[in-house]
Amino acid sequence: MSQLRKARQKKKPHSLLDGEIAPAPREHKEKLPTGIMLYIDGVLTFPFQPEVIFRLCLFAALIFILDVTVDLCVYALMTVPYALRALGLSAIVMFIITGGHAAVTFQTIFEETSAGSKDVRGWLEFDKYEYAFRLLTIGWLFLIATVAGFVPVIVIGFILEKVNFSLPGQMPLAMLLMPIGFLLSLAAFPFVALSTFEQHSYFSVFSPRIFKSLFREWWSWIIVTFVTWAFFLPWVVMRMVGSIAYPFINLFILSPYFAFIFFVYSRILGRLAFKIAQSADWD
Repeated sequence: MSQLRKARQKKKPHSLLDGEIAPAPREHKEKLPTGIMLYIDGVLTFPFQPEVIFRLCLFAALIFILDVTVDLCVYALMTVPYALRALGLSAIVMFIITGGHAAVTFQTIFEETSAGSKDVRGWLEFDKYEYAFRLLTIGWLFLIATVAGFVPVIVIGFILEKVNFSLPGQMPLAMLLMPIGFLLSLAAFPFVALSTFEQHSYFSVFSPRIFKSLFREWWSWIIVTFVTWAFFLPWVVMRMVGSIAYPFINLFILSPYFAFIFFVYSRILGRLAFKIAQSADWD
């Protein structure tokens, strides 16, 4: 049993806080492209590698089931409220399963990519406690990024209301501020995530080294931010519009689309960490 445990332990990747965002050991490094090709070569084709395709399909299926349960809850709330009890519990369970799978997927892809690896093979074995822990930790990072993105927007909105500022056509001010807050949150998440990983603490959301990289690797940050907006903003718009006009088509199309962009985003963020790690002043 002890040998079996050791064998299983070798298959598991390190924790996000155990491994540093630092150059990988020389014997484990692979020859990666430089410049802008670092974010193109092997990234867009990454989800179609044989060892990843199953998890990509599984993630898409989980997202589809989660969307169906959430939509049923909304329908029950508007029509048969007492049916919300059973459907609400199902939606919570599906959120935990899907979120845990997403957190573990993000961890594995990000860590192995940031270490300079082209392939991702060290997937975590299923463990309900491990998955729940990863969901809480990654969810915490998203919460911090959301606060960083929406707090300035809320303050600006409060000031504009005090000076009686109004948009043309009697458009509510929130229609402008909410998308801006969402975009700022997406831009803040990479900084928050890389800072906590580099400092080995989920409560240290500011890292001087990561802050310096905003100026030294400014073009890399622009690429990652632009790709993030280009991927996730259309998904949000199509999800909101499609849920009203084309609910079934919306589910079948956007579930695999989100799975695809999530895998690619984890890969690109790992490449960004790898690029930052090549800084000359890294100890």
